[in-house]
Amino acid sequence: MIRELNIINIIPFTSTLVFLALFSLPLGAASDPLQTVTETITPSAVNWEQLGDRLKGLGIGKSATTDIGGQFRMRFHDENNIRNTAGVPNALGLTAADDSFLLYRTRLWFDTQVNENLSVYAELLDANSTLEQRSPRPIDENRLDLHQLYIDTTIQENWQARVGRQAFTLGAQRLVSSLDWANTRRVFDGVSVKRNGERFGVNLFWFQPITIDVSNSDHTNHAVNLYGAYVNAAVNEDRHLDLYWIALDNSGSGTKYDTLGGKLTGRGNNWDYEFEGGYQFGDNSDGSDHQAGFTSIGLGKDLTHKIGGSLWIYHDWASGDDTVGNGFHHYIPLAHKYLGFMDLYGRRNLHDFNMRRPKNLNERITGMVWYHYSALTNGNDVPYNITMKPFANLASGSAGSREVDHEIDLTTTIQYNARTKLLFGYSHFFAGQFYSTTPGIPTAGSPDSFFAQMTLDF
Repeated sequence: MIRELNIINIIPFTSTLVFLALFSLPLGAASDPLQTVTETITPSAVNWEQLGDRLKGLGIGKSATTDIGGQFRMRFHDENNIRNTAGVPNALGLTAADDSFLLYRTRLWFDTQVNENLSVYAELLDANSTLEQRSPRPIDENRLDLHQLYIDTTIQENWQARVGRQAFTLGAQRLVSSLDWANTRRVFDGVSVKRNGERFGVNLFWFQPITIDVSNSDHTNHAVNLYGAYVNAAVNEDRHLDLYWIALDNSGSGTKYDTLGGKLTGRGNNWDYEFEGGYQFGDNSDGSDHQAGFTSIGLGKDLTHKIGGSLWIYHDWASGDDTVGNGFHHYIPLAHKYLGFMDLYGRRNLHDFNMRRPKNLNERITGMVWYHYSALTNGNDVPYNITMKPFANLASGSAGSREVDHEIDLTTTIQYNARTKLLFGYSHFFAGQFYSTTPGIPTAGSPDSFFAQMTLDF
């Protein structure tokens, strides 16, 4: 049943905007109450590019200061043939289900500098989905809740500890990400200890992910532990090297994975490059030994002085296994960015050849075309959703072909002003032979999707 847009849900954000608008009026406007009322209700009286500036650097006591800020984001989706539905096992992928819906999210944070060695950060988040005909996805809704609460403290020179509930990312976010694309975002309870130097840094961490409860307070998932060490170093001015060990233990599923990996980025002979890969070992849920791996190899060329923009060519590979579920595990990643914006596949049992062509059309507008061709690494294995579950719960050996798809993603980003950004995207999926030759596939149709997003920072 279609859920109606509840005016009550809009009131908190509207009140916030009115509050911020008052703080964005010219200082002289406050001297005349009548003038203040007039300018508050006139959009031209508000300096939108300085929205919320007067809420920064507020004094507390003798030495503490606090910044109050936030973000409102609204995104419309129109999805054909890929909407999650209970009619398909594991609910994701090509489902033969359509839907249109509106996501909106409000974040409000308080960043307090107690002294030069201690700060406290608190953030509230409200995420909602409306206008859909089907049930929202788990990453779409989380009604008003405490999103982050942590302290930063300086241990000694260049060493800092962050303790509490926090967003956390590592490197290029292929394995660990806060997933800002999701309406609810992703946070963890735990601690990280970092050393920040000019040429060398290290991050030691231990976290447990937060499980979202839409209507009640979120809670810590004590069954999952993410921990390890991430080291980054500047080899020289044009070359940077990251090395890491990341462990993911899940007592609920009976899996334990360790990944040893690295990433090298740089520039040479007018080419940019990015190489990342890792070896993964540990225990599978069936008690067998786990051995897997992944690589991501990219070469880029700056075309600014020729036709403008740049061109990147990538090959992403992740191992599969003859036993379903025992291939590479992508941990808790930003899957959306790298393997197609339609979010159909996770980084397991996958070859993905892709080309990315971003270009600045002018000072405020950027366009991008991203093409993907995907195939299965192991023909006895199956494709996996971004949740690491087998697509449509397919069994080992059921794939009729290794050719999965072609996907093309088009995006346009408009920086409307310093506080407001617009983002538009369209994606089309060309189903490969896998979908027409594999028994148990919900549909072999070619889906597409469109989204339009507005982000306002204050």
